[in-house]
Amino acid sequence: MIGVKLSLRLQEIYNLINVRTIADIGTDHAFLPIALIENGKCDFCVAVDIAEGPLRIAQKHIKERGYEAKIMTCLNDGIPEQYEVEGIVVAGMGNDTAISILNKADLSKYKQIIVQINTKTNLLRSWLSKHNYTIKDESICFDKGHYYEIVSFDTSHHEQYPDSEIYLGPILMQKRGDSYLKYLNKRLTQLMKIAEYNSEVNSELAFIKEYLNKEKAG
Repeated sequence: MIGVKLSLRLQEIYNLINVRTIADIGTDHAFLPIALIENGKCDFCVAVDIAEGPLRIAQKHIKERGYEAKIMTCLNDGIPEQYEVEGIVVAGMGNDTAISILNKADLSKYKQIIVQINTKTNLLRSWLSKHNYTIKDESICFDKGHYYEIVSFDTSHHEQYPDSEIYLGPILMQKRGDSYLKYLNKRLTQLMKIAEYNSEVNSELAFIKEYLNKEKAG
């Protein structure tokens, strides 16, 4: 059977995972858990989804590959507590939904928590900062016409992040990748238009301008 092919977004999430057991919240068709088992990156996964339809398709994909003992499926609107895993992935949803899921869980039991929300990742970082959690890694990719930021964190204590890092991402700022710089330039163009009638974006706009100017200066 042909190995599962991940989207660029899921591949970036896959690349960040550094634990051997994980629960994928909002798994859809379980492509991420299947890839993790298929390539030996994880020993055990839980594929979790709120919808029965996608979960049935996930079960079919898992059974076709004979992974029933290595990938459990769970119908749940959050993080199931009955499974012992080292990490969780919460991806492909809005900020309010993701934060609601995180708020209901005891996150201290996990070594790695990866979150990818579809827009306004600064709101996620702000929530992490208020809880004094530590952002351990970040990634960004361009997939199907959209930029996705992915944040990996744990609950070890960190001083609150400055606003510049909440908007731009502390690890992304250090990495200075091509996708990140393209994203910032696109975001700069968007914000300059919005700033003409909405001053609420001025802070983010200023942080992006400052960062890009420093990059140009070398």
